[in-house]
Amino acid sequence: MIPSACTRHLCGITPDQALELVGAEEALGQITQYCSTPPIFYESVLVKTIHHASTNGKGTHERVRVEMKGSDFLNKEKYTNRLADAGYFPHDSILKMKPHVFIKMNLGRLDRMSYEKAEEEATPEYEFKTLIRDFLNKCTVSVDRANLLDGTCYYDERTKEVEIRIHRLMEYLKAIRDFRTLKKVCFDLKKMLNARKVPGTVNDKLGKKTSCPTWRFKGLKKQEDFFITTSAYQKLPQIEDKKDEEN
Repeated sequence: MIPSACTRHLCGITPDQALELVGAEEALGQITQYCSTPPIFYESVLVKTIHHASTNGKGTHERVRVEMKGSDFLNKEKYTNRLADAGYFPHDSILKMKPHVFIKMNLGRLDRMSYEKAEEEATPEYEFKTLIRDFLNKCTVSVDRANLLDGTCYYDERTKEVEIRIHRLMEYLKAIRDFRTLKKVCFDLKKMLNARKVPGTVNDKLGKKTSCPTWRFKGLKKQEDFFITTSAYQKLPQIEDKKDEEN
């Protein structure tokens, strides 16, 4: 950008302001979006370094990569605070920019940003499947469906499907200090595991049919996913609350 060209524009700025804008654009580099859900942004920016004796008390600058939220680019105060919280302080040209000019410049930069593909582990689906695997590893998984009434989970060896009681899963989430709502858990089971609610019944140990609604899904069973007990009945292990582990 040529400063003199800015002053000739209908909404021109002074030469000093033009120089500051040029300095700000040079201080800011490439925005990179890491395509996770939600996305993470990384800013390449020149920041002030700490004064050292070798610099004769004069500050220098270095380019760093700082993690940002999308909203940080649309608010100058949030942007500078994010840098400061990370231990960095922006170039003077950025500090002197008017907020509306800062936003306009960043909108253009966002249009030109680069993208990094996220790994599978960065997706909500992977995170939720990992949570369910952990839950199954903490519980007893039985091949006897009647044990569902005792709080176990059930694994159908023929269909390779798993059935869980939702209240048991909610107890586990509470124990690990995960306070997502029942509505959210049911949504995630349906959307991320393709689970379906089964309003079925189970014959208890006396042969009496008892209502036992479950959530049924498949696709998790691998050798390392969870241990299956083949005994007719096994005492349910106690899920320990994280706060008890911390004390």
